[in-house]
Amino acid sequence: AYLQLRQGTQSSPAHGTSHAPLEWSKLSPPQEGWTLFGIWCGLIVLGLIQRFRYMHKAYGGTEESEHLKVLSRADANIALAHEQDAQHKMTLIDNWDLAARAAVFIMFAASPVLFKEVHAWFHFMTYDTTYSAVLIMWTMDRTIGKTTAAAWDALWGTILAFLFIFIISGFFPGGVHIPGDHGLPQGSHVWGIGMAYFLLTTLGMLHLNFPNGVRVWCLSYHMANMMYFLKPKAPDAPALFSENFEINVKGQGFGYIVITVLACSISIVAVSLPTPKSSHRAALDKVDETKREFCTLLRSLLRIYLKEFASDTQNVFTRVKMYRERVVVNLAEMDADISCAWWEHFDRGSYGDVRHMLGSHVEMSRKLVQCVAALESGLSSELGTESEKRYKLLEEIKQPLLTLESSMLKLFEEV
Repeated sequence: AYLQLRQGTQSSPAHGTSHAPLEWSKLSPPQEGWTLFGIWCGLIVLGLIQRFRYMHKAYGGTEESEHLKVLSRADANIALAHEQDAQHKMTLIDNWDLAARAAVFIMFAASPVLFKEVHAWFHFMTYDTTYSAVLIMWTMDRTIGKTTAAAWDALWGTILAFLFIFIISGFFPGGVHIPGDHGLPQGSHVWGIGMAYFLLTTLGMLHLNFPNGVRVWCLSYHMANMMYFLKPKAPDAPALFSENFEINVKGQGFGYIVITVLACSISIVAVSLPTPKSSHRAALDKVDETKREFCTLLRSLLRIYLKEFASDTQNVFTRVKMYRERVVVNLAEMDADISCAWWEHFDRGSYGDVRHMLGSHVEMSRKLVQCVAALESGLSSELGTESEKRYKLLEEIKQPLLTLESSMLKLFEEV
């Protein structure tokens, strides 16, 4: 046990025995552990610095701004091909970047295994580090906001699971013990009360208004904790959880909280370094992207209406509809980024106003896209119809429509 309590002779207490006070120097991690802890704190500080440096900057650079303006003046057919190709390239680069970050920081999370005394300390404290890599993979997302939200769900769920086992172990330390003379567990009422408590807390988590992430993390730990509580065991079995309403820092239940904090913080650092992947920055970037896409969408519909396409109008119209669906998806992604951006700046200072205005942009753009969908519906019924009155009408409204297009470009590109 932790290299015999650093050459001491003290052993872990059993159920039903008083917890002999342990010196904090005996529970303190070894020197290598404090070194790793210092590196962990340094990475957190660096991640925060990078977040504040890049928070107000969008991802789009000045080098491609002119190209994007030219692309916005193209029709939806050309824009759809170019943007899908660019999206595939960006997704590939982003996936490789996230994979490299996850690999590096998972190796750092697994580094205690390389140090004998650090590894022995975790075992002595009954802190289960075997799933720390999985914790990072399950909480790490594409942006800091999404990762922080997932980490909060994991931490909150783990704390709830600790609270559940803390309460039942406070009344019945150690849970159910080995069978008695009649084949029933000693104190069989403990099993009955424990099972009722197990069902009550589980159903409460499922039916009360908890986020799904909190439910998953809480019930994952709660199931394992309660199964150990209900399992008949020897009276002198090691104490894995806090008992008698005293928090036992040297216990598996408390250890889950410690490991969750460490792993979740590493997940957040992984998406913060070397450059942060921010939901706020992604939302700022999508402002220009969505307004450019709407200009392309409306312009293409006007050209269809004015009969300016020499090719098959029906095929062009189909691609315009596909492009509109792309705009709808991008607005949904921007809305999700705006929601997750709260976890990055908590609406402090002017960031709250910026986030509110970004939400207004999404709301306004969705209404505009709905108007475009109505225009598409009207155009689809007129495709293929030719008449002298229609040609005369198109000649009369062509110039006002082109003026509208020019004003729209000026409004969306300069504001």
